[in-house]
Amino acid sequence: MNAPTHTARAIPRSSNGGFTLIELLVVIAIIAILAAMLLPALARAKDRAQRTECVNNMRQWGLGCMMYAEDYDSRFPTTKAGANPVNVIRGGYYTRWMWYGTIEDRQIPQSWDSPLLQYGSFQGLGMLYPQKLAGNGKVFYCPGLNAKKSLLGSALHEPLLTTTTSVVGKPNYDANNPGSVRTSYIYNPWVKDPDGNDAGVIASEKLMRRFQKSSQITARKMFGMDFIDSNAWIPNSGGDVDVNGRDFAHSRSKGWNVLFTDVSVEFKKVGSRTKQAYALGGFNDPQYDIKGICDLAKIVFE
Repeated sequence: MNAPTHTARAIPRSSNGGFTLIELLVVIAIIAILAAMLLPALARAKDRAQRTECVNNMRQWGLGCMMYAEDYDSRFPTTKAGANPVNVIRGGYYTRWMWYGTIEDRQIPQSWDSPLLQYGSFQGLGMLYPQKLAGNGKVFYCPGLNAKKSLLGSALHEPLLTTTTSVVGKPNYDANNPGSVRTSYIYNPWVKDPDGNDAGVIASEKLMRRFQKSSQITARKMFGMDFIDSNAWIPNSGGDVDVNGRDFAHSRSKGWNVLFTDVSVEFKKVGSRTKQAYALGGFNDPQYDIKGICDLAKIVFE
């Protein structure tokens, strides 16, 4: 007797030969799972790329400062913030000035001979620009802050190195300092006596830049870093940094790129020592926070 034969039943499909609803849902679910797996990896890759570009920026303007010093009797670019004496640094934001003037909504000149110099002056890293040591100025802005549309990035100064304006509604509106250009990096922030208790430093020089000339550098010290100020700390947290804040450059990596006087750059993560630095009180003043930045350099970075 012959064994009964069985014919395989065809998987039912829609009448037009397309996918069934169940099959489509399965495909969508698979795509969603793959996306969930890939998106974090893509975000990490983007963060690494931004950090790498930031490192290259710092190295370029750091090397530019050293080359500038070779042309100017070993003197680094100087900063004169408002009525303060040259190179007196009371807050980290002092070091961000690149152009200080009165002419609004104009690109600053890439020349020491421009008529615009009667309306303003180059400051800090801005002095590298007319020396042709900083390209088109892109190196002055952290790509992490640019990606976040932070006002500490280049957003206030587009096209690159355009001064701010007092005209409300314009993208480069700046109520506090119209006519200025600032970098997103902190530059050469070490001062002679940030704690204010060194009897060997006279009162008028306690907040004077420690490294005004390349010849004064005798050890590897911090020379620049990603932006930080008193607003970077979470209130009443005991020293926790708001790593997810709009003005924190590298949120995913939770740290800062730090430039040293040998023009090397290291990435320094937020951690327990960050809280130790904060506990010293240097960031208590929302404006004059240079002590806090020097505390970070001493305890966390160096």
